[in-house]
Amino acid sequence: MKQYALKWYAIFEGCLLIALGVSFLGAAELLIGGTAGLSLVVNQWLPASFGVWFFCINLPFFILSLKQMGRAFTLKTLICIALVSVLSDVLKLIVHFEHLPEWFAAFVGGSLIGAGLVMLFRNNASLGGINVLALYFENRFGVSSGKVILALDLIVFSFGLMIFPLEKALISLLGFVAITSILERYHKKKAPKIQTVPSSQAVVTSS
Repeated sequence: MKQYALKWYAIFEGCLLIALGVSFLGAAELLIGGTAGLSLVVNQWLPASFGVWFFCINLPFFILSLKQMGRAFTLKTLICIALVSVLSDVLKLIVHFEHLPEWFAAFVGGSLIGAGLVMLFRNNASLGGINVLALYFENRFGVSSGKVILALDLIVFSFGLMIFPLEKALISLLGFVAITSILERYHKKKAPKIQTVPSSQAVVTSS
């Protein structure tokens, strides 16, 4: 029971760090990656809170999560998405940043998000979206989740160029690099799953 409680407390801490990182980036009006970044982009076009868009955009990824990662992982991911959505909106009401340097917000915000993701990944959870894809590629093919996330973040970056000034978009890249750096250093890459042939089906030859 104690280990179970500590695991969920770690998940809550991870979600809080991510929500705080989003607050840093949002206060500086910078772009962030993943479904959170897409949520901020959509939030510029359509009237709704970040938390609402973040939750809605993540819903389609649950099909992949259920099929490839299992129900326990998917349930934890759903809870994490809901937590980050709520915490992000709450922090927006109670935490205010003034005169925040953009480079500082990008570095600190990205580092907080990266640290939060490490805590979620270690406890078999994620924030859905590209996190699910990254962990799937890592589990299946042994590809670093940090590199997968960075590659997909660059796609989000290209969409962000449509609404964000070039200077802000370029500074946002610092946040992307910070997230990847944290994941590469503190999240252990899993070996790919290799399908083995049962011994009963093996063909034995002799000289």
